[in-house]
Amino acid sequence: MKLFMFFENVRKCSPVASCTSGSSKDQATRIRPARGNDMPKLVALERLDRQIDQALRGLFPLMIQISTIHNLVQAVHNEVEYGKNLMRLCSGNQGREMLEAIVNNFDVDRVDFLKKLGELEDHIRLCLLIINKARRSIVVEPVADRSDST
Repeated sequence: MKLFMFFENVRKCSPVASCTSGSSKDQATRIRPARGNDMPKLVALERLDRQIDQALRGLFPLMIQISTIHNLVQAVHNEVEYGKNLMRLCSGNQGREMLEAIVNNFDVDRVDFLKKLGELEDHIRLCLLIINKARRSIVVEPVADRSDST
């Protein structure tokens, strides 16, 4: 979240404004007029501003996907721990009926475990696709700007 706020603050700073940093409310953004020799800098800053906007657009969906992946990993971890506990229970001196119930439970839990593992796999693929799409959009924009200027 701190990274998002950093990018948001950077994005709010206009290319022709000098942003002040500090906690004082008296400090405000001062706007100075652009001079003739500042135009190449202004174009570069506008290009950078567009790149940051593109990065921010890709950041929010990525944060949601990472949160979902975290929850799925936690669910898979819980299933593994539950299986370990059942195995410990099996290793003790149990009656035949108890062992049959535990083995049947393993069969049922295996299906749930594989389903959760498949969901995790799908979300990781989706997350990687989102990352690649965001990277492509950030890289393609400057290339398009360079080809337009020449």
